[in-house]
Amino acid sequence: MRSKILTTSVENAEDERIKHKLIKSHYKFSIASENAKYEGYTSEKLLTSFEAHTVPIYWGNPYVAEEFNPEAFVNCMDYESFDEVVKRVKEIDEDDDLWAYMVSRPWQTEEQQKSSERLKEKYFKFVEHIFSQPLAQVLRRPEGFHPGNYAKWWFLCQKHFSRGNIYKFFTEPKLQFAKVKRKLSSIISRFSAKKLETIDVNDFFND
Repeated sequence: MRSKILTTSVENAEDERIKHKLIKSHYKFSIASENAKYEGYTSEKLLTSFEAHTVPIYWGNPYVAEEFNPEAFVNCMDYESFDEVVKRVKEIDEDDDLWAYMVSRPWQTEEQQKSSERLKEKYFKFVEHIFSQPLAQVLRRPEGFHPGNYAKWWFLCQKHFSRGNIYKFFTEPKLQFAKVKRKLSSIISRFSAKKLETIDVNDFFND
């Protein structure tokens, strides 16, 4: 019965975050694993676990404890192996007081909340500053030789690239790698020698 109610609730939920929250809310622990381990990369996965009132088992951002209260979740990044993580989860599971303590902790410490507010304020000021400037001042140009060439090639190619051509480019069976490589080399050399004023993607489809 419980499973049926859960399934119906999840199916009726329109927001993906609400779906994840509903699924996790029936358990003491929930896995909050990012798609990749990367510094500063913390997505909604940890937040939906908090919202579901579970103890998150988190893997991903090595510095996640700088943004969220380390007392509120199991941080896999603190352990040498997943065996140690499992051992810690068992300890929490067998101690109701410890589990209740963790699940009742604020998601962020007081200092983390202040830091988040400062960053948010800084972000909004940054965006406001961009849109309050004249266009000529907002425009930024990278320094170096290649950025100018990339911009030039991009605008030249825009004359001939279309969604249809891009789809054709990636889906037509006759466009084998060797053929594309050969044609691309020819077009680039002609363009570099200034024998072509524009690059036409249709050249890839002409025999």
